[in-house]
This record gives sequence, structure tokens and C-alpha cells, in this order.
Amino acid sequence: MYHGEKILFNLCLIHCFAKSEVAMDACMFGEFRVCRWLVLGVCMSLMVASASLGEEAGEVVLVEPGKALPVIVIPQDAPPHTAEAAEELAHYLSRIVGADEIVVTDEIPNGSAGATIWVGHRPEVEDVFGAEPFAFERPEAFVVMAQPGHVAIVGRDAVVGRAQVESGTANGVYTFLQKHLGVRWLWPGELGEDVPSRERVAFESFVYEYHPQLRQRLLRLTTNRAGHVSVLGRTEVDRPIPDLEAIAKRKDEEVSRWQRVQRLAHGSFNMRAQHAFQDWWSRYQADNPDFFALQPDGGRGRNIATGWSTPGQHIKLCVSNPRVWDQWLVEVERDLANRPHLTVFSGSPNDGTSNGYCVCEDCRAWDPDSGPTVELRWDGHEEEHVALTDRYVRFWNKLARGLRDRYGDRDMYVGAWAYAAYRTPPVETALEPNVAIGFVGNLPASPTAQREQDKENWRQWAEMAEKMVWRPNLGHAAAGLGYWGLPLLYTARAGEDFAFLADHNMMGLDVDSVYHHWSTQGPQYYVLAQLAWDPRADVQALLDDYYERGFGSAASSIQAYFDLFERVQYEVFEAGAGLSREAHIEKIVPEFYTAELLEEADALLRVAEAQVQDGHEILRDRVAFIRTGFELIEAQVELMAKMTAIREGASPAIAVDAFQRTQQLFENNFDNFALGYLQYMNFKQYRRLQRYLGPPIPEMQQTNMIPLSADSAGIKDPEQLVVRRRATFMVYADGGERVTLELENRQLSDYDEALTFVVQGPNGALVEDGSINVGRRQVVTFTAPSRGTYRVHCEAGRNRIGFRTTNRAVMLMEEGVRARLSGDEQVLYFWVPEDIDSFEVYVSGRGERSLARAELLDPQGSVQAEVDNIDGDGHSFQMKMADSLRPGLWTLKVGPGSKRRAQDIFVRLGGTLPQVFAVEPKGMLLPEEFGKDWDAGDPSVQ
Repeated sequence: MYHGEKILFNLCLIHCFAKSEVAMDACMFGEFRVCRWLVLGVCMSLMVASASLGEEAGEVVLVEPGKALPVIVIPQDAPPHTAEAAEELAHYLSRIVGADEIVVTDEIPNGSAGATIWVGHRPEVEDVFGAEPFAFERPEAFVVMAQPGHVAIVGRDAVVGRAQVESGTANGVYTFLQKHLGVRWLWPGELGEDVPSRERVAFESFVYEYHPQLRQRLLRLTTNRAGHVSVLGRTEVDRPIPDLEAIAKRKDEEVSRWQRVQRLAHGSFNMRAQHAFQDWWSRYQADNPDFFALQPDGGRGRNIATGWSTPGQHIKLCVSNPRVWDQWLVEVERDLANRPHLTVFSGSPNDGTSNGYCVCEDCRAWDPDSGPTVELRWDGHEEEHVALTDRYVRFWNKLARGLRDRYGDRDMYVGAWAYAAYRTPPVETALEPNVAIGFVGNLPASPTAQREQDKENWRQWAEMAEKMVWRPNLGHAAAGLGYWGLPLLYTARAGEDFAFLADHNMMGLDVDSVYHHWSTQGPQYYVLAQLAWDPRADVQALLDDYYERGFGSAASSIQAYFDLFERVQYEVFEAGAGLSREAHIEKIVPEFYTAELLEEADALLRVAEAQVQDGHEILRDRVAFIRTGFELIEAQVELMAKMTAIREGASPAIAVDAFQRTQQLFENNFDNFALGYLQYMNFKQYRRLQRYLGPPIPEMQQTNMIPLSADSAGIKDPEQLVVRRRATFMVYADGGERVTLELENRQLSDYDEALTFVVQGPNGALVEDGSINVGRRQVVTFTAPSRGTYRVHCEAGRNRIGFRTTNRAVMLMEEGVRARLSGDEQVLYFWVPEDIDSFEVYVSGRGERSLARAELLDPQGSVQAEVDNIDGDGHSFQMKMADSLRPGLWTLKVGPGSKRRAQDIFVRLGGTLPQVFAVEPKGMLLPEEFGKDWDAGDPSVQ
């Protein structure tokens, strides 16, 4: 546009807007929302600049070679998020122009400075732009205004006590960096940042204003340091990573920055709807048993099916009891005394989906006569029952009215999940206006039928709730593929569903969880972050920009690569896998991740690698980053297939390379964000997938174990074998023989997890499965369909697993980790073959405060070694075979140390020994190659 034309254009705008009654957000000027008074001001500025300077009208020059750098000015009492954002702006603008760090100050710059960037409100900003632009009415609103010599980034900020509860200015800064300076943060860390390089930074005068619809924008990005403590710090893990703590700390800082710049960190609505009553049993059950749910057997808050029982975090309340409502208000008052900025207080029941709800007459009277049904369970009883939503809505309404009565017109809410037995909308009961609902449903990561039902449920809730937060478990969807680093992608559906939810009252988001597999799931994480800020954003445009900015000349190939896996993921959803965390992963992966799929994906990556071969180094590094993810996909698909073959009788040697490749990929990439190693390790242990993803060991084979003695006695002493957390046991049976095992879930401390068990036959087929309540025993009986070894896989959370009696000898089998015994006295037997020169037995306590004692006895019963007070560093018994030491059945006795009792004792046999322990000498099972020449008449097994 020529100079004269621009003046004429400005005059036309002045005329139009001077007569217009256009509302604040009703007009679009270019890509920016404007209002009448802003356009008038800008047009006048353009006219003056055009007439007096004879240059491009209204151009705002921030940086120009040979001229002074801009100065960033913040308020003297700048809120912490404002000050932090100003430093980030200085950092990135300096990188863009290649200059020394741009100055951030709370003092007005002198005339020799360059342009002024005002970050946050102060009186001098109004001298430049007037007061009206900064009269914000909506939460987190901000405005970015630019005119020659000045840029203002000012938002609605608020601090209550020591907490900043609104951060409009900070989010305005991060928007300015992305939208106007062109910075991108594709994933955490330096490799994921794309910062343009310019000598000159300038743009036309503009006004941009925004307020986010979603006032909570939470992606639960798991932390690396916490993962180190909870996973790699455990004694089960034997492969320490150098500088682990420093690397984990640095990665957490980079994750925090990514959250900030994506505008996820500083929302203005904290939806506190967590399971609210987890500590009430321990605090109130003695004096107030009527607080707790009446059970069918007449008890209160106990004997809940599937293992949740006293004392525990899953006990339900008697929600019709007015004393419960009163106590809840007392808890609110206590919370406010410590954190006066809180506005939402959870009324959500404890977890436990369908278990242990109150059966008293008053609670049941709150249930409608008809409506959607759910399965409810108690100890020894279950029934189909109308959904409990009306009951809980009545409860939340009581709490909500109590808030209003006590705190008047203060903006305070009851937070409640729509979840489990109270997930469907209420049939009869209206919702109080100060109840905020968080809907738990995976919409885009679900089969189509479930997705549509979830949308309908949401729509009905949104018609009655003023505040709706979406609370999906997206990281857990599709058989837990998100845990393992496989490409869990649903970007297209996410765009559709965010728009639907935004059109139906969504004002917050809380996603559980992001597990940092950025090389395989990065586009999905990025899209979720961008949609959290603008739920109606064009997802295809976001992705086009993501691939172009991230991969340059290889953008189309990388995009086709991820599109390929996204199409497959929709097939996985439709197969029903979207409804389960880890069910049947060994079937899902081989069925959908076929050799043809992997060949096509590999070909696309090879094209991408060729496209960036002569390009910028960072593009080559980013394509290599994606290649790392593909190598993990390949390795895991291969590993699952080979581990299945091992369980069917193949040699463990076939899976060693695939396992080592998988492990090496994680360890080699721990210092970057390609793969989420800590999360992978955690879920591999706690989702019972060691036998699908763990190290291949001989004892996985189902057909090669034989009894050492024909007389395989059962356990008689109930204290002989007690293992904590998880274990795999073995029994040997002839075809047609009746096998009886009595298992016990022994509670430790107040942990209330169920014991789950799975019995597999010699061919790996399921024989029996089930769960056992805390403190309960269960007799497991089955008829052996064929001769061979039967595996009993047990998981007890943090509790102990006990074998009380069996009619067949039981063995404890190591599955790639140390056996974790209880701290009581225990006697174990293990086999030393004839053809070895030495062997190792490892024993440890747990830390410095949990000490163990161990004795090692040879086949004649002579003590060959003993050590007392073994701490968490452990002790390795290194035994060299000599004339005085015989092969055969050795004994390991362990127990608490003399100085301090051990809660747990870890034991492990060296790799040259069969990785099995017996609890009866006659019950030893051996791999066939060890046991076939054994003389059962030897006195060591009589």
C-alpha cells in the first residue's frame, strides 16, 4: 500500500468507526480482534506517522542493526509470574537478534534507550496508551498493543496471600513470543525449541486481546526426579545411570519451562475434585463410626470387595449423614486458614469405582427408582443398582448450600468428579450453581460408540453445571500404549472433541497424564497443549506448523509417518482397546503393529533422513530424534512376540537381543526427551508386564521344569513363604491331578490393595485368576489339564503374599528382579549344579534402618557363610567350589538383623544358578537339563 493510499484508508476507517456501535469483540482487523476506540487510536497514529515521517505508517521497530536495543519495563511491585515472564521475553528476544541479554528493569528508561516494552501495568503505560485498554473484566484477560516506540503486554493479574491466582500478563508475554515473534516450543529442552534468527524485528502497529475460555489448563507432566526416587531408587533396579539426579533435575526444569510457555502453568481456576476423604477413616473411625458407609453385614466402612478394606483410602462415607456435611465444612475452614486463595473444595468420594457404598435407608432413599444401572459390590455381595449420581448430587448440593450459608457471596465451589458409579447425569436432582463438575471420560481416545455416549453425558451435565472441567485419563488409554512409548495419537479427534466441549460449557482441563515419550507421542502432546489454550484452534494448521517448523524440508515425510500411526491407532480404539489400561497388550501390539506397517513407517523415515541430509544440523538431529522412537517401537514389537514364544517353550536366548536393545535405547536417551524411561520402568513393574517386556529368563518357559523328588510335599508351616508386593510361584502337577493352593493377602501398615493372581498352565494358557481382599485367605483349586509346571503370578500392591498350605510343593521363581521377602525368618533352598566352579548369592536389607541377617548352608547342613546387619547396599556371598564344597541342594536362611529389624529382605541367585527357590527340600523343581541325572535317593533331599 502506497503512502497516499494508506492515509486514505485510515480516513475511511475513522469515518466508519466513529459512527459505529460495534461491541468490544465484534470486529476483526486482520488477524487481531479490535474495538472501536482502539481502531480510532491506531488510525490516528498511522496518519501522524505517515504524514510526518514519510515512512511505512505505524511500523513498530523493536530491534534494528546499529540502534539501541529495547528495554523491558516491569512494575516495581511486579507479581512473580510477571517478572518471570519478562525475563523469558528478554532471553528469547536476545536469542532472536543474537544480542547480549536485553535489560529488564522496573525503572523508566532514559531517552537514549530503544523501544520500550511494557510488561505488566504501571501508571506510565496509561500515559502512552490511555487507561481504557486495561480495564479487564474477564479472568486472565490481556492485551498486547504496539505503536511506534512502544509495545505493551498487560493482563489481569491477581495475588491472594502469597499465591498468584491470575497471570494474564505472563500468558500475554508467552502469546506474544509465539504469535508475534515466531518462537515455537515443540517439546521440552533445547532440541525442541525453534527460535527464528533476525537482524531486524519490526511489525505494523496492532492491538491483540484475548481471554482463555479454559481457566484450568492442566496436562499432568510426570516428573523425572520423583520418578528417580520412586523407580530407579528401588533395590529391584540394578543398572544405575551416571549423574542421574542432576539430569533428572535439569529435565524437570525444562518441563516446567515448557508448561509455562505453552500457557499451561498459570490458570485461574484450580479444580480441586480429588478423592476427598482418604484420611477420614484413620482420623474419625474411632469416635465417629457413623461417618462411614454402612455395609450389608452391618459394619461400617469395611470389608469392601476386591481388597479395599480397613483402614484405607477407598472407604466410602454415609453421605446422607448431616454430621458428615458439618465436618466437611470444618475441613474447608481449616484449608482456608492455610491457603486463603482456594475457591474449590472437593466433595468427590474415595476411589474404588463400584465398591463399598452405603446401604443405609437414608442413602438409598436418595437413589431414584429407575435410571442407568451400575454393578455395585461389597464383601460377599454384589448387585445391579441404579447409578448413584442422584445420591451424590444431593450430597454435593448439601455441601454447596453449606458453603453459601457460611461464606455468603464469596466465589466458592464444591468440586466433584462425574466418575465411576456416579458418572452418568442425575435423573431427578438439579445441581446447585456452586457445584463444579469434572467429567471423567476419554472421548477422542475411545471407540466411537463410547465416544458418542460420553459426549451425550457431557452435554446433559453441561446443561445443569455452570462450571465443567474435562478430566480424561488419556495417558492410560488403549491398553496403556501411552506407558510403553508406542504412538498413542488421536490429534484429529482431539480437535473435534475440544470444539464440542468448548461449545458445551467447558472451562477447564485436567489430563492424566503425559509420560514424556516425545519421539513417538510428541505431536499429540503439542496439540493438547495448544487446544488447552484455544479449544477451537485449527488442528491441521497447528500440525502443519509443527512439522514445518520442526523438520523443515522433511516436514511432509515426518507428517506422513505420524499420520500412518494415527490411522492405526483409530483401529485400535475401535477394537475396544480404548477401554482398558493394559489388558491384552501382548495381543494388541502384534495384531496392529504388523511387519508391513513398520516397513512403511521405516521407508518414510528414510525419505525424511535423505531430505535433511544436507540441511541444518538441528533438522538432522530432530529427524534422528524421531528415529529413536521408531527403534523403540520396533524393539518392543519384536520383544513382545519373542517373550510370548518363550512362554510357549522357545529358548530365552531368542529375546535377549531385543530386550537389550530396548533397555539400551532408554538408557542412551535418559538425558533427553525422546523416551520416558522412568515412566516405562515404573509401569513395567506395576502393571505386571515383566513377562512381556522384562528380561528373558529360563524360568519363563512353561515346559522344562521337573521335580527333583517324586515325593513333592506341600507346605505345612504357614510362615515358611511370605513375599512382598509381587511374586511368581511354581507348582508341578501330573495331568488330571487336583491342585490346591491357599493364598493369603497379608496387610502391611494401612495399605489396602487387593492381591490379584493368575494361574498359567504349562503352555501358557490361563487356568484360573481372581483377587483376594486384604487380610483374607482364598483356596485356589484347579485340575491340572496336563503334566508340567504351573505358574502362579501374584500382585499384592504394597502388601504381602503368603502361601499358607498347598498339596503340592511350591517354588519361588525370580523373574528378572530380586525376590522381595518379608522381614521374618525364612528358609529357602536352591540348586547348585555339578559343572560350575563358583556361584553367587546376594542378600540385602533396605537402606540403613532396615537390616537383614543371612546364613548359607551346604548340602550337608554346615554353615559356610553368615553375615549380620546387612543394609541396603547388600552383601554378595561369593562361593568357590572346592573339595570341601559339594554341588546339590543348598540352604539360605534369612531374617532380621540383630541391630535393627528388616521390613523387607531382598535375595537373588547368580546367573549360573537355576533362578528358583524351594521352601521344602523335596519340592525342588529344576530345569530338565539340571535335574535329569539327579539321584533322588541322596540324603540331602530325603
